[in-house]
Amino acid sequence: MSDRAKSIVSAGYDAIAEEFLDWSLKVVDPVRDRLFAELVARLPEGAAVLDIGCGAGIPWTRALADRFDVTGIDISSRQVEAARLNVPVATFIVGDISSASFEARSLGGIIAFYSIAHLPVDEHGPLLDRLARWLRPGGLLLASVPVAESAGWTGEWLGTTMFFGSLGAEAYLALLRSLDFELLAAEESTVQEPEGPTDFLWVLARRAQR
Repeated sequence: MSDRAKSIVSAGYDAIAEEFLDWSLKVVDPVRDRLFAELVARLPEGAAVLDIGCGAGIPWTRALADRFDVTGIDISSRQVEAARLNVPVATFIVGDISSASFEARSLGGIIAFYSIAHLPVDEHGPLLDRLARWLRPGGLLLASVPVAESAGWTGEWLGTTMFFGSLGAEAYLALLRSLDFELLAAEESTVQEPEGPTDFLWVLARRAQR
């Protein structure tokens, strides 16, 4: 299932590259916007920041690249192709975050906006563990995950086939605490997407200072 789910996600985002950017810019999420501003304010100038599921690089990667050393990673080659044009000062990688490798304690910040849910659920815990190891002591993670638990759903989404899965809000919070993250914010948000509302948990967490 793991490889199949990732193939679905990669092919899906390749198929809707232009349409998805237009759609995503219409999403209204005040909690996301507020916590992103807090992340930017807390990060030291020039920090190394990783954007997981960067898409076309607009607006989040571009905003980060104004002040930080940003690397974006996305499983969709067409999304990364667009990101390289939209944010030429950043570095972009086509790849699966579950098999990517970054130096331990090398990152000041990581963002994962709506992207963790595209991984098979058995990879969510190991991914968070790896993110913790990549962050410097005191490094920041800003991520969204679906509130509801789902072992995995595949179906029609935005005119293509897509995969989503979730451990559920409480499981994510327990995982982060077990990995020595300090939860600076953990807020559920009803996100207004063009088709209607959906619920996410937003977490701003700081890696332990040791």
